Amino acid sequence: MKKINYLKGICVLLLTVAALSCKNDDDKTDQSLDLIGTWQRSDVSKQFEYRLSFQADNSGVRSVSEVNDEGQGISSSRTFNWMVNESTLTMDYGEEPEVTLFNFNADGYLFLTDLTALHFVKVED
Repeated sequence: MKKINYLKGICVLLLTVAALSCKNDDDKTDQSLDLIGTWQRSDVSKQFEYRLSFQADNSGVRSVSEVNDEGQGISSSRTFNWMVNESTLTMDYGEEPEVTLFNFNADGYLFLTDLTALHFVKVED
């Protein structure tokens, strides 16, 4: 009888360990949700600003503003559609899409590693 209880105990222990060691895919966060908002490139100044805005409907806007040596402001905006596949971001401007790896560091900065070495800071949700 002791041997049966001992075997039952081992089975329960093994099942518990197996259940706890299984990876839970529900714990995986969707990084595309973290992209939603407006991101400003870290080299912003009074003469230059580069922003990317990602909307929840997978549309977006790239805005670039510059002030030339004469003090004249020049700005441009382009709309795009975006999608994420794991750690790859695709921004489709209707022509050749821009594709880049992306990640977030511990401070929440966005890195678009194939587009620029500079990071982006979230300025609006």
